[in-house]
Amino acid sequence: MVVGGNLSVSDTVLNQGAGASTPSTTRYFLSLDMTHDAGDLELLGGRAVPALPPGQLSGGTATVTIPPSTLPGRYYVIACADGDHLVPESNEGNNCLASRRRVWVRSP
Repeated sequence: MVVGGNLSVSDTVLNQGAGASTPSTTRYFLSLDMTHDAGDLELLGGRAVPALPPGQLSGGTATVTIPPSTLPGRYYVIACADGDHLVPESNEGNNCLASRRRVWVRSP
């Protein structure tokens, strides 16, 4: 992957709640570790997720852009369901999951 270039990412979102969810957006981040925190770099773009009934899945792929400010290195990609924090939830702590493998980001 190249700084400023595109990256194709896939994820699956599951509504684990007892009620229907409203539409949301999955956001993606580059992280030096497998835990999402304020130090992670948000990739440009996201994947629209439709409203989901309880127990329903939404899977898909998005093309995101690696920001020009990204330092070269090895990163985990973290996907965060409801990345804009618009869906009311009883558990906000289970929305993010890191890739098992890291991606190499290099200078253009």
